[in-house]
Amino acid sequence: DVAAGTYLQGYMYACGREEGKSGG
Repeated sequence: DVAAGTYLQGYMYACGREEGKSGG
């Protein structure tokens, strides 16, 4: 599912930003 993939990618990206990482 493209929508689910984009959502998860965006979620992990945001989580990575909070952790100070480059996504993940």
